[in-house]
Amino acid sequence: MSECLAIRAPAKLNLGLRVVGRRADGYHELATIFVAVDLTDLLVARRTTDAGVSLELESDVQSGLPVSAGEDNLVIRAARAHLAASGRGGGLAFRLRKRIPAGAGLGGGSADAAAALVLAQQLDDRPLPPATLAALATSLGADVPFFLAGPYAAASTCFARGIGERLWPIAARETRDFVLVLPPFGTSTREVFAALNARLIGDADERKVRAAEAPTAAELAALEAGGNDLEEPAMRCTPELRRLRDRLADRLAGAVGPVRNARARPRLQMSGSGSTLFVALHDAAQADEVAALLGAAADDAMAGVRVVRTRVLADPLVADTVAWDPEAPRPSVSGRPARGPQ
Repeated sequence: MSECLAIRAPAKLNLGLRVVGRRADGYHELATIFVAVDLTDLLVARRTTDAGVSLELESDVQSGLPVSAGEDNLVIRAARAHLAASGRGGGLAFRLRKRIPAGAGLGGGSADAAAALVLAQQLDDRPLPPATLAALATSLGADVPFFLAGPYAAASTCFARGIGERLWPIAARETRDFVLVLPPFGTSTREVFAALNARLIGDADERKVRAAEAPTAAELAALEAGGNDLEEPAMRCTPELRRLRDRLADRLAGAVGPVRNARARPRLQMSGSGSTLFVALHDAAQADEVAALLGAAADDAMAGVRVVRTRVLADPLVADTVAWDPEAPRPSVSGRPARGPQ
């Protein structure tokens, strides 16, 4: 058995998402609050003498879109990009245990890509400069920079501008407990953005966007209260998601007890481009009640829906040394931490 490194890759939620406009290159300028939560994938890596990148995939996921272990997997793409940038010989072998559904608006693929960059960086005798690593992250996907700069660097909550690459760590929000509703289907980010009504958002003034500074307290509050601009396009693309949301929202609106008497009425929101729905809550007791309420309602609303309790990440994620056992696809973390991201 050879030594290798393992790290957890967390899901994210969007506490509000505003589409500012469409850029000349076709991408959309966004303003959002990213929160990393403790629903995680597990990625294990080791260096190999043979050139190239390999990936073994094990999935505990029963919802969302299919995940491939082929060349389009973001772990492989991230590792290949790191190897090309570093110019060193040899290769990398990975094992990925999936718990975050794909096509769910939770950033699971982007989280795995960031985790692959972190592990590749730590397994390299000559780590890439931070600016090069950040550029690789942006080239892999809009959410990857948050995962690289956030959960692995003690910044579980960030405000983001641009396509998601311009980040400001911010204080944790008052809502730190979450109840996730995971439908048995996923949504296509490409289709959701295509359905976005450009007449409502116009074109982005990229000079003003680039000049925008850190968010004000008023902007953060407005984002959290304003919902998600991608929710309605996602509902148009996936009518069954609208039906699920409406039925669960009705049940939530009729809640009694601590939920009904809470200082802020819980509301069902969508993360990213869907399909995950979630409720942000102020304390664990309230979250437990909402989870039970939505769990019962989901069983009546649609087969295959899962309700999951999660919390904002309390501590930065670090890599641990493990033994790469070819007969054991689920490695046990030894508890000896490796260095943090470079």
